Amino acid sequence: MTIRSRAHFLAVSLLHLICVCYPCTCPYKHPQTAVCVADWALLGTVQSSQNITGDDGKAKHKYEIYIIKVIKDKTSKLKHKSVTPVITPLDDCAVNVQKDSRSIFTGSFDGLGYATMTKCDWHEDYTEVPKCQRRNLFKKFYQKNCGCIVCLPGECPTDSTPHCVLRSSDDCDNKHSHCALYPGCNKCSWRRCLSYYDCQDSQEPVSIQDFVL
Repeated sequence: MTIRSRAHFLAVSLLHLICVCYPCTCPYKHPQTAVCVADWALLGTVQSSQNITGDDGKAKHKYEIYIIKVIKDKTSKLKHKSVTPVITPLDDCAVNVQKDSRSIFTGSFDGLGYATMTKCDWHEDYTEVPKCQRRNLFKKFYQKNCGCIVCLPGECPTDSTPHCVLRSSDDCDNKHSHCALYPGCNKCSWRRCLSYYDCQDSQEPVSIQDFVL
């Protein structure tokens, strides 16, 4: 190996290590935000999965997901009671789901129209989704109020953009509330289920930092 080729090899190896070690960090999203920014959302069950090579030559993982209920679909391609492939990367941003697990999944469509998801998209085992959150999903309370922004203290719009401030970072806000637009005016406010107050009584506050993955 010549000096030039050795230097090239070392440079490529170093770049590879840098890329592999770079962490996947995800900003906090309230479930309402996650659904609003997603291209698709569904309730489904993983039937099978396998490693594949994507059209871009990168290693990926493909899940075959049986769709129980389509919650959102910008393309109208997803159908109830059908199976759809969903692609996730094979790196720190990968989504790891067990076979036969029933979950809420959200994600995007890539340039070729394939459904994709990463760790930064919202996905949750359905047994962990309480009644209030299921109502917000299936009655489309999240989607109907995408004009509202859910923001952390200090990160909210300074103009007249309607928003709700996330004053608590625990699961009570995530699982038992949605941000709704006031009828006839440009303001938003929290709409909370009764279960929110039960949750507050039983849960210790959690730091905002716990939501940075």
